[in-house]
Amino acid sequence: MDPGPVGTEDAVEIGFMDRLKMEKEMLGLYLSGHPLDHFQEMLATLPCNSATLTQEHDGQTLTMAGIVLGSRKMMTRSNREMLLGNLEDLRGSISLMMFTSDRDGPEKQAAFQDDCVVKVTGRVKVRDDEFTMIVDDISLLDFTYRARRLMIDADNLDDTVLNDIRRALLAHHGPMPVCFNLGDATVLAHRKYWVTDNELCRTRVADIAGSGHVWVG
Repeated sequence: MDPGPVGTEDAVEIGFMDRLKMEKEMLGLYLSGHPLDHFQEMLATLPCNSATLTQEHDGQTLTMAGIVLGSRKMMTRSNREMLLGNLEDLRGSISLMMFTSDRDGPEKQAAFQDDCVVKVTGRVKVRDDEFTMIVDDISLLDFTYRARRLMIDADNLDDTVLNDIRRALLAHHGPMPVCFNLGDATVLAHRKYWVTDNELCRTRVADIAGSGHVWVG
């Protein structure tokens, strides 16, 4: 019996990450985006990335984020299981090494797999200009994540007020993104205007912009 033409009700929607993975497997590159695009604001709040690592980071414990690639298992000479791979961010990559333990929850090893978008904390080891992170903790990044932002309704604010706001933002510089609402548009401010996430900063900006013009979103 002819089931008839295939309609839109028969179509299966491919998830964002699945689509990117298919593009990478078939074409060797991402076309419709990058797995880290969703997390750029969060990445900007981290102290370093693969491109900013230096010899001075040797022995330091840092937190980075990226995509796990080339993951594999091996056994050490002492018969201890170890996971190896690379963490690729938007600037480059760093090697990862993690010793497994019976005390680890299953989610930790599950995050150390190819194409997982993760946040990693560990001790950096530098040898012959090669960087390796000895992983202490690794977790999947949630695609529902959105960074806290300081939102400022800039409609009807004159240049004098806006300049006072800019000076206040500079005085409270930190990792929290700042956005200006201008009509129907939301504009992300340059990183130099990002601020510390505290009540003192919010109160100062609200005093300048006016009641109801400043909130955290």
